[in-house]
Amino acid sequence: KEELKLANALADSHKMIFLDGPISQPRNTESNIIGYIKGMRQLYLPPNKLTILEKLNEGERTPIFRIPNETYGNKLSWFACIKQFDNDIYHYMAGLMRFEMSEAQASIKQAIHFADATCAIFPSIAPEPFKDSRAPQNPIPVGALEKRMKHLIGDKHIIHRGIQNYIHENKDN
Repeated sequence: KEELKLANALADSHKMIFLDGPISQPRNTESNIIGYIKGMRQLYLPPNKLTILEKLNEGERTPIFRIPNETYGNKLSWFACIKQFDNDIYHYMAGLMRFEMSEAQASIKQAIHFADATCAIFPSIAPEPFKDSRAPQNPIPVGALEKRMKHLIGDKHIIHRGIQNYIHENKDN
């Protein structure tokens, strides 16, 4: 919720805002907010259309399709190939990401514009597998931010030990 609030607040002063993950409330999302989905838990495409995904080259996308949801509002979505891999080593879906935006807030013309933009932007910020185990779906700026946050928070083992010690020392209070 807080991420969506921040994205909506920034929407007026930016051409595009990217959210890490799906758009949870399409009806309450500005027209220039795009969710990027790294995991492929649900494909949303009928089985006879899945072959489109196999044929995508880096920087190409599928046609835009609708994800219906009566409760929260429909979304417009597309898959893009952000990194081309050798299919003998990697599954063809390893280089794909799904993007989505609110259908209630955006026209199909806007969606096409943003879909084309994601095909230009995301391949250029996709890390190589030897640099990030979550490549290519974890964009380089996000990885850098995560690294900085981990540095500021501290070593997770030391923090965990500190929490355990605190609980142990205060168990009778």
